Amino acid sequence: NNGAERFNNYDAQGVLTGTSLSFTDQDRVYIDPTPEFTYGLSNQFRYHDFNLGFLIRGVKGQKIFANSLMELGSTLALPYTNVLRGALADGFRDLPATSTFWLRNGSFARLENLSLTYTFRRLRKINQLSLTATGTNLLLLTPYKGLDPEVATEGSQRYIDRNTYPKASGVIISLKIVP
Repeated sequence: NNGAERFNNYDAQGVLTGTSLSFTDQDRVYIDPTPEFTYGLSNQFRYHDFNLGFLIRGVKGQKIFANSLMELGSTLALPYTNVLRGALADGFRDLPATSTFWLRNGSFARLENLSLTYTFRRLRKINQLSLTATGTNLLLLTPYKGLDPEVATEGSQRYIDRNTYPKASGVIISLKIVP
């Protein structure tokens, strides 16, 4: 009711004993953030003069510490700073503490590459003319509410969302002429 976070407290055997406004080392829970598995699917289809290729890549079961969401997760800064809608619903009035409340599912599937080529044949003075449109990072499916679930997975800040800019999407159109 007062907008303060409550923490689960455990005894020496790891049994939940209740909640309080503070925690000790005994109350810490260690979680492996690494994905259960990573995957990728690539294929190429041809139909007459059309060629379609794609790459879908993703991870299942990774955990992300949503530092970017935590920073904007309290109404303490209102009305001088923006906060998330969730801050109003969660009711935190103090600065949020580092806890498993901010641990999020970082699973995702990304359409990394999609390429469509049309080859014109039987043209005078040109053996081959191809027109290709390629898109990168066109679609991202994820339950993660931060900007991008692909956070750093190496170094001392592994699996922590530090407000990194998300991957850019792009489209390239190219023309290939073989005389």
